[in-house]
Amino acid sequence: YEDGLVRFATKPFSTKKEDLNDKFAHLTNYSVNKENEEFIQNTNPAEFDGHKWSLKTFWRYMESQGHNCSKLRSKIRDIVIKSILCGHSEILESYRKNIQSDYNCYKLFGIDIFLDDKLKPWLLELNNFPSLCTPSLDRHVNEPMIAEMFNIVGFQLTNKMMPKQKANMSKKYSIE
Repeated sequence: YEDGLVRFATKPFSTKKEDLNDKFAHLTNYSVNKENEEFIQNTNPAEFDGHKWSLKTFWRYMESQGHNCSKLRSKIRDIVIKSILCGHSEILESYRKNIQSDYNCYKLFGIDIFLDDKLKPWLLELNNFPSLCTPSLDRHVNEPMIAEMFNIVGFQLTNKMMPKQKANMSKKYSIE
């Protein structure tokens, strides 16, 4: 999936001794930073505004600043692929243990990547149960991702739904 969420700390990063315990300078978690009075909620996914952006907006910003985004995307893609490969045996073991039918079997991961001051990407974590929050920016990114995931795995709306309800769900989530 080509979009995602980019989070920023609400205070500048600092290694000064007096700032080492400042969670607003060292963490980008939405759940932490939304508590800071300086937190700015981004309400327009296309704007370079606030402390959370869509990944597509971030790429546009980086390109406007003259950065080579294709090289950076390639490095991030390598991290994602290698992370999945590292956990492949555990994923397969969990599948064999827990799945009774492989019809529409899928797993959605969330991957957190950190960019350092030289734009080198680092894996922070691979989330087994990624957060799918409801703020408007998150919905802007997550709803098409979920629709794409359902289409990839061949999810079908049940025939037991009322035709109008089925048409609405199909249209809303782009389920083919």
